[in-house]
Amino acid sequence: MLNMGLDRGERPLLATQRLVDAFQRAAERQRGLPFFRSALAVEIVGFRPWQGCQAGALITPWFMNLIILPGPDMDWSAFPVGEQQRWHFPSGSYEFTGGYIGNLGPYQSCALLSPAPDFADQAAARAAAWSALDSLFTPADPDLERRLARPLSRRGFLGGKWTGDRRP
Repeated sequence: MLNMGLDRGERPLLATQRLVDAFQRAAERQRGLPFFRSALAVEIVGFRPWQGCQAGALITPWFMNLIILPGPDMDWSAFPVGEQQRWHFPSGSYEFTGGYIGNLGPYQSCALLSPAPDFADQAAARAAAWSALDSLFTPADPDLERRLARPLSRRGFLGGKWTGDRRP
């Protein structure tokens, strides 16, 4: 049995809707707690195919996380809740933690903001989620590590050499 709580042919849109539904139910239980931000609603942002899975961001009134949902041909039933797995994205490698939701099945998450800050509104939270996803899927600067490892004089720092700036 594939462990997404989905039939083999079900589309990724249904999986993300189940994710939203589950966290909307959780939001009802979280309401009234000090970290609950009533200006925010549960929303998924930017889900897309990634390495056979679906990856995107989840906004809730108490956190913002990156989420990976297994693809329809993946069986994550042996992956324990709380266990960590490293995923490689264009920007680098990140640790995701396994979770499980009854009618969805397993998923993995990586905290972006917990607790959620006092965003002015849902649009501001959504913009932050898009910014995080843009950064996640933007290739890392291959020269950055080399530049950071190079010894830097005080004059070089003040002259902008640490950034690669070549101003006279």
